[in-house]
Amino acid sequence: MKTLIIYETKSGFTEECARTIKNQIPDSVMMDIHSDEFDINDFETILIGAPIYEGEIEHYTSRYFSIHKLKLMKKRLGIFCAGMNTEEFNYAVQESMPPDIFYEAKIVHCGGRIKYKNLSLKEKFIVRRRLGIKHDEEINNSEKMEQFINWAKNE
Repeated sequence: MKTLIIYETKSGFTEECARTIKNQIPDSVMMDIHSDEFDINDFETILIGAPIYEGEIEHYTSRYFSIHKLKLMKKRLGIFCAGMNTEEFNYAVQESMPPDIFYEAKIVHCGGRIKYKNLSLKEKFIVRRRLGIKHDEEINNSEKMEQFINWAKNE
């Protein structure tokens, strides 16, 4: 069974999650979602890494769900989302993708990371205001990720 892992990343955390998944699924293919070097028709399982910022899945990935909805609905679809606000996770996911995909896909919150020194002044303000974070911080949902990877491998 061929598996495609596509992801969008801003700070690198979603890409790290994608790489972790790829390392555990033999013969899987990992690509940036912006690449045009893959055709989802060539794969049986599609795993999509989606970062969540300010309560929404990043715009390009959200749009990708809508544009490719019919093709994705014919696949075994898994979505792994990265973000720091676990309370907003369900809302962000529901609001950022077509309902068909939300109800059919296996969705997991893989965690998130803030590298405070790498943020712009505006981003620091938003992170402080929305999350109360004033330093580097990471959430790692390794148990949920392990369950997701086992699901993706059909175990």
